[in-house]
Amino acid sequence: MVRSLLLSALALALPACGGGGGGGGVVAPASAPLGAPRFAYVADQSGNSLSIFTVDPASGVLAPAGIAPAGEAPSFVVAAPSGRFLYVAHRDSGSVSAFSIDAETGALNQLGAPAAAGDAPQSLAVDPTGRFLYAASSDSGGVSRFTIDPATGELESAGVTAAGLNPLGVALDPSGRFLYAANAGSSNISIFAVDQATGDLAPL
Repeated sequence: MVRSLLLSALALALPACGGGGGGGGVVAPASAPLGAPRFAYVADQSGNSLSIFTVDPASGVLAPAGIAPAGEAPSFVVAAPSGRFLYVAHRDSGSVSAFSIDAETGALNQLGAPAAAGDAPQSLAVDPTGRFLYAASSDSGGVSRFTIDPATGELESAGVTAAGLNPLGVALDPSGRFLYAANAGSSNISIFAVDQATGDLAPL
């Protein structure tokens, strides 16, 4: 039987990379192409869950690997560049949850309590260094900022920057120097410079 799902977002998790200084990451299997995603996660708002898939590194084919509880109405999901952490926006509760990703199975473990993210967070973006997370909060008209603990993946609120009316999407350029928020209510795009040390946003 096929179950009807309200699928709102999908994220691909890259293999976690082993690093110097005793980093906790793991090296991707030699058979996997460099940078190929290991796992995919799909937010199911109606089921309050995340569907987990493994990704075949050669063909890209997805294989079901389980379902994880995600809290109330998950509306968006994004993986950290390291592939070690996953972040989920909850539109109805105005929050963001953090999860660690099991490097072998893709299973998820929630990290602490959800963090407040304004009213109706609709979209998330993680900067290329994995140090900052941004959430576009539609009903409050702002972009919430968070710092990410590099060791644990946990979030710490770093403030809110005003955008336009009803921002529904947020994206960073590949360098991480600029952030863009698409405002549905005001039919425009807010552009910000990203402070590379703090993650703070300055309107341009």
